[in-house]
Amino acid sequence: MIDALRYGQDADAISHEITRRLIALGADWADPAQMRALAEEMLSPTTLHKIREQAGGGDHLAQAKLDLFGLSGIMLKSMEHSAEQGILAHGNDAWKAFAKALWQVKDGR
Repeated sequence: MIDALRYGQDADAISHEITRRLIALGADWADPAQMRALAEEMLSPTTLHKIREQAGGGDHLAQAKLDLFGLSGIMLKSMEHSAEQGILAHGNDAWKAFAKALWQVKDGR
């Protein structure tokens, strides 16, 4: 029971931070095209390299993107670990919209 509570709290906290980054980026998670564009940036090594350089140069929006991408990786790992324990963990609507876009881009849809 404690593990289930912890995974739920982790998912809530991470998805809250993902929402904050999306707001900072001016992204509307109800807009699939915007979510897809961010997912494409996250999954493109070339684009990701450019974003890292921009963030290193002090670009706050680029840093927000890097934060979003890192938090998304943490969320995916957290969900994977909870599933391995047989525990259902899920995020909020913002996370679900971004995760859906990530899977679509990854699957080439």
